[in-house]
Amino acid sequence: MSNQNATSINFQPSPTPPTFSPLLTNDDLSKWNSVWSTITNLHHRHDDKKEPFMIIFMGGVPKGSGATGIRFGTPPSSHYDNDPTLYPLCAMSTYTGLTYLSMGVRVYVYKIPYDDKPKWYTQIEKLDTWNNKGEFPGAYLSVEGINDRWVTDSEVLMTKVKSAVLYERIDKIPKGLDDKVWNANMFFSFLPYMKESGDESVPDEMNAKYFEPMNEYLKNSCETKFLVGDEPTISDCKWSYFAMMSNMLGLFFTGKSLIKREHTHLYEYLERFYFTDIMRVMQGFEYVPPSYNCGLLKEKLPKFGFDRKPLIVNCPDIPLDCLYRYHQIEQERGSDSMKSDIKQKREKARSGITGPTLASVMESAGLSKFTPKLLENDIDTVRSAAELEEEDLTDEEVGMKKLQAKRFLRAVKRAGEEADNTQPYKEGPIMPSFDPELEEEEVTRFSETDDLIWSLSQSPEPFLVLFMGSYKRPSPTSTFEVHNPPSDFFDSDETLIPACGMSTMVHLAYTAAGVNVKMMKVDYDDKPKWYTQITGHEEWNNKGQFPGAFVMCPEGKGKWITDSGILIDVLVKEFPQAAEVSKYPEGLDASVLAPPNMFFRSFGWIKGEDEECRSRTNTEIFKPLEEWFAADPSKRLYLGGDRFGVEDSKFFFFTYLVNAMGFLFEGQSFMDRSHTHLYAYMKRCFENEIYHKATGYFDVNPGFHIKLMVEKFKSMGMNIHEEKVRIEDIPIFAGFSYCEASVPKEE
Repeated sequence: MSNQNATSINFQPSPTPPTFSPLLTNDDLSKWNSVWSTITNLHHRHDDKKEPFMIIFMGGVPKGSGATGIRFGTPPSSHYDNDPTLYPLCAMSTYTGLTYLSMGVRVYVYKIPYDDKPKWYTQIEKLDTWNNKGEFPGAYLSVEGINDRWVTDSEVLMTKVKSAVLYERIDKIPKGLDDKVWNANMFFSFLPYMKESGDESVPDEMNAKYFEPMNEYLKNSCETKFLVGDEPTISDCKWSYFAMMSNMLGLFFTGKSLIKREHTHLYEYLERFYFTDIMRVMQGFEYVPPSYNCGLLKEKLPKFGFDRKPLIVNCPDIPLDCLYRYHQIEQERGSDSMKSDIKQKREKARSGITGPTLASVMESAGLSKFTPKLLENDIDTVRSAAELEEEDLTDEEVGMKKLQAKRFLRAVKRAGEEADNTQPYKEGPIMPSFDPELEEEEVTRFSETDDLIWSLSQSPEPFLVLFMGSYKRPSPTSTFEVHNPPSDFFDSDETLIPACGMSTMVHLAYTAAGVNVKMMKVDYDDKPKWYTQITGHEEWNNKGQFPGAFVMCPEGKGKWITDSGILIDVLVKEFPQAAEVSKYPEGLDASVLAPPNMFFRSFGWIKGEDEECRSRTNTEIFKPLEEWFAADPSKRLYLGGDRFGVEDSKFFFFTYLVNAMGFLFEGQSFMDRSHTHLYAYMKRCFENEIYHKATGYFDVNPGFHIKLMVEKFKSMGMNIHEEKVRIEDIPIFAGFSYCEASVPKEE
């Protein structure tokens, strides 16, 4: 917030209180006296120092039951909060307050419940600038150049601001940018789309007319933080806030952010504006959940006779950072070409393709005893052993024969494709054995894994099929995509959210090394029997642990492994490309990143038994890392240098979770706020494509993982650290940004 010296300004004498009509009752007069006492105290505080100030009366919405709020920066000692149970929530009030703040006026937010406005607010008499309609914003002003004290209506207040002596400080416009771009109100531009029969072309038109030229202007003005210089001016206040609001509403109504993903310079600018001091003041130094804005809008529009479109996203599912980051809900997900490819191979295999090399392929695949009669049958509907071979077989044997028959059909399909191809057909890795043998239903469950492994084995490149412990999504729109997945992204089950720290670490490490990783999500509550019945592979323990994996190593050998440590060792020792991303950070003491990982280091603290863990970890781990990153920030982007590597895989995700746990258990992030370079590193990791892939391209709140973890520990009879805030109040950025809970004091 600007805080320029204003010693040359002459102030009006202290005011007398207004009169009311009709007269206030004793109860109403008591509420008014509290307001007037505040005004009088502010005059005593600021008049002697010749400081301009403003009280802005702003609509407030009750916080959810038990909500603690998340501190948005540390409020100054002079911070005034008339009602900690309310969030300040009024777009026109926010825009007006931002403008006065940017000019150097001290602004105090006075929250008034929308549904319980005090009588004094609509009964002030004989003031032309106060309309008594109960509108927001209302304001009390002590600003040199503005003669009126009591003013309602944002338009009037924005007209009055031009009379202020300080106005010249912000009266700046961006040169080279059409005034039709920066002078437009993005909310009102988007409003026609929100109508039930609204113009569907509005989002594209707004991107072409406003966001694309603004992005280009910012790209060419990268040396300044804001539209004109390094401090917000009236043009920033007028444009940025409503651009953020419209971006949020785009997600609310269409399922994706209004501003297109490619306008990266614009998103960076909006994020800078969001984290200014003036925004912190107008939000009461708390993160105001955008879902409250959406809920208020959803409630108010029909009351104004506005027939709106149906909503795509539920209010509680609106993410905190949707104002300044691109989001897109899962329903917009890209096509899963890998899954489609496998389906096509299955269908073509059943179509009866034959060729001159059929017999040789069947023989080389060890399947010569099967007859082409199988081509006439849909293999998924085979019910008796007689249709495979006229033998008396057990259910388990029938199941395995069906699986072998599927592989036979692949061979038939490839035979037809490669009739004139001398390239030998690669059948793929040998199927594992099972003890006991799988029944028919379980074979069907295993066949999807077998299909994937076979499909990947047709390429000479090594790969990893990773079995990731997962949980059911709580609701269809509860998780948002970070990015559209690439065309070859394979999602084995879109109803599951990947949720296993050790598996995530392995996924990150192999992807960082350039290995083709495909994730098979496995429901914790519905593990297939085959997952605990594999035999003949000493590195597979059948305990049902995660991660499990099938690794095709560079020399062509396939391995079934359960154990994250073994998987990392295999990567480092057997994959030559891993050497580039496995180096320990040069100049960093070996003890800093030594095992155990951050989660196990803090396990005693999680159980509430080691209260010194946070301070000790900040001193012994985070401080040396902060100093290491700060020593060469342009080159030390990751622990491996300029690219994400194996050490990042081991450190980042567990630190991400523990940092969010600090907010839950301590009311503040586990990592100290002073470690700014380390926080920047954590954010880079979170936004890296490697991490997006490891999370299945879902932007999952760390609270989702933590809630499941806490519930699991409690079910095992473990004591857990006392919670200072609700798990539901953990913000999505708590893993990579400093957060502090602002718990209202009890009366």
